[in-house]
Amino acid sequence: MVSGTVEVASRIVVSGDVHIILGDGAHLNATYGITVQDNDRDITNGSANSLTIYAQSTDETTIGKLTANGENVAQAAGIGGRSGGASGNITINGGTITATGGMGGAGIGGGSRCAGGTITINGGTINATGGSDAAGIGSGGIDSSGGNITINGGTINATGGYWAAGIGDGMGGLGGNIIITGGDITATGGRDAAGIGGGYFGSGGSIYVLTKVNATGGDYADDIGNGADGYGVSGIRPTDTENVYEVFGDNASLHCDIIIPADAIVNIPEGITLTIPEGMTLTNNGTINIDGTLIVDGTLINNGTINNNGTVNNENGDILNYNIFNGTVNGNEVAIPYYDWDSVNNELTQYSKKTSEVIEITSDSTSLAQAGIM
Repeated sequence: MVSGTVEVASRIVVSGDVHIILGDGAHLNATYGITVQDNDRDITNGSANSLTIYAQSTDETTIGKLTANGENVAQAAGIGGRSGGASGNITINGGTITATGGMGGAGIGGGSRCAGGTITINGGTINATGGSDAAGIGSGGIDSSGGNITINGGTINATGGYWAAGIGDGMGGLGGNIIITGGDITATGGRDAAGIGGGYFGSGGSIYVLTKVNATGGDYADDIGNGADGYGVSGIRPTDTENVYEVFGDNASLHCDIIIPADAIVNIPEGITLTIPEGMTLTNNGTINIDGTLIVDGTLINNGTINNNGTVNNENGDILNYNIFNGTVNGNEVAIPYYDWDSVNNELTQYSKKTSEVIEITSDSTSLAQAGIM
């Protein structure tokens, strides 16, 4: 546990699985930043080096602080990779974290020309500023990929460097994967860069934002999506209406399991396609309105409402419908499961019925809810 004020006048290098606990009133000042770097620059196979940051408490008057300044190291992230180095695994659970990248280095993420690695933020107050052409949180500057970014909570202020996204990619980056499900998020892109998503002249990327955020893109860039002269970013993002979200981009495809909250409405507009790939699960606890196309190659679990006025294709996947499904799948009405007591075998047995059918509930049924009609 870090206690008191500790200043380290050289760059801290993380090797292996390292955990830092910021004690109440503590301040760790890493004046040359912190290296958490992937050994082989291939972020798809994981990293042997990881940093997890905790705070002793959440009391704002005493919560521990960490300052990481990459500006004193050429082309290094505040927390993450150095020049030519992709970030390792970074998890922040608490504390007040201020991270500033050097020239070409992300505030939190990749060093210059390298990927953002795997970054997970569950809590804390994070102020992340990218260096020239690098993201506040994400990849380093120029032709690098955004990595995998997951934000579940916390107060985050992320500012991209010149031509870089606040959260996402640096200039000319190859899009990574971003999922944001909670927190108080402010993301500001640099010139011609998205607030969340692509940097200037970037390509590709998968973004799923299922909470309200304050994202501001630079000139000619999306607030959430592509940077100027960029292309290929897709996913789900908030609209101007509270709790209403839209699928956007060409051929949006889940990169991880997604849960739609109970109070959320997700619209798939006409001409837009969302794919649930094999091995992925989309769980709907809210409402999905389909005017475009939903392709189910993985698993769709519906606990809420689905209104299909477009097309739902299910050739290879599984649809588990436990509530309201208006419309058809592959032109056929959707069955929903229900449970009834099998008096012959003396056991509760799952059956199915079409949404238009009426089933008889016998005196042996355990409950109307188990029968699927409540």
